[in-house]
Amino acid sequence: MEPLINLLNDPIMEVRYEAVIALGELDEQRAIKPLINALEDKSPIVQNEAIKALGKLGAREALPKIFQVLRSEKWREVDIWSRTEALRGFKDKLKSPQVLPILKELLNDKQSAKIQGSVVAREAAFILAVYYNDPSGAELLRKYLRADDYSQQDACIALSKLKYKPAVPDIGELVLHSYWIPNRRIALEALLEIGSNLARPYLEKLIDDRDPYIRSKAAKALGIKLAKKENGEVAKQSFVVDRLQAVDWEIKQINLSKVGNKEIGYPLLPERIP
Repeated sequence: MEPLINLLNDPIMEVRYEAVIALGELDEQRAIKPLINALEDKSPIVQNEAIKALGKLGAREALPKIFQVLRSEKWREVDIWSRTEALRGFKDKLKSPQVLPILKELLNDKQSAKIQGSVVAREAAFILAVYYNDPSGAELLRKYLRADDYSQQDACIALSKLKYKPAVPDIGELVLHSYWIPNRRIALEALLEIGSNLARPYLEKLIDDRDPYIRSKAAKALGIKLAKKENGEVAKQSFVVDRLQAVDWEIKQINLSKVGNKEIGYPLLPERIP
C-alpha cells in the first residue's frame, strides 16, 4: 500500500488519479487517511475520485471535509454531474445524526450552474427525503420537477417517499405534458404512492393516454376495467413507443453536442427553475 500512497504526491495528475482509484479498490481502512489528504489535491478530478473511494470505504469521518470540497470553486472546472456522482457514491453511508445538519446546510448551496442552480443542493434534498424522511428540501425538489429529465426523476422519487401532497399538481402536470416516457411513468408512480385525492383529475385524463402502461395503471387506480386488447398488443405498443422515445433522445443528444452541449436534459414543461 505504501507505494500507492507515495504516488498520491506524484507531479503527474493522471498518476495521482490512478493511485486514488487503486486505494479505493483495496478495501483497506488504512487507506482512509491518505484518501482524506487527497481531498486537498489541486485537481478537482482527483478530488472527485477520492470522494468515491472514501464512499466505498464507508469513511464517515471524511464527510465534513467532503462536503467542504463539494462547495469548492474548483468544482466549477469539472462537469457538475461529477459532483452528483461523487455525493451519490456516499449515500448508503450518509444516514448518521452527524450528517443531518450538514445536509440541511447544503440545501442553501449557491454554486452557479448552467442548468438549474446547485446540483449539490438537489442531492442534499434527495438524500434527506429518501434516507431520513426529512421534508426540509421538499420545496426545492418541487422546483426540480421543472428542470432536466434526470432531476425530474429524482424529485418524483423523493417526493413520493415523503408522500408530499403539495407536489401533486406539479407531478400531475409532468405526467400529462412530458414527452419523455420514463419520466411520465415515474411521475405516475409518484402520484399513486402519494395517494392524494388531488391526483384523481390527472388520473382520469390518463385513461385514454397514448402509453398503454400509463393507461393501465391509471385505470387500475380508479377501479376502471379497460377493454381487453388482442394478445400481445399492449406489449407491442409499449415496446414501439419506448424505442421511438429512445431514438428521439439520441437525436437530441447529437444535436446538443453540435452546439457545445450547453445544457443537459430538455425542457419538458414551459418553465425552468431559475
